[in-house]
Amino acid sequence: MILVLKLTTIPKIAIFGIVVTKKNKNIRNFFQIFDVIIRSIILIHISCIYVFCIFLILLFSLNY
Repeated sequence: MILVLKLTTIPKIAIFGIVVTKKNKNIRNFFQIFDVIIRSIILIHISCIYVFCIFLILLFSLNY
């Protein structure tokens, strides 16, 4: 549920960022940093999901 909320809010933030950067060129540098942060957050989420899946598989394989 939380992941779904994050996946829906990130594109909205990105669209908002694009609109703002087209109006103001001074904020472009700030949003480039913001974009890098968002991408790193997404990468961390994906890697966490993979680690969690591997952990579950290991637990099941140890039980059987």
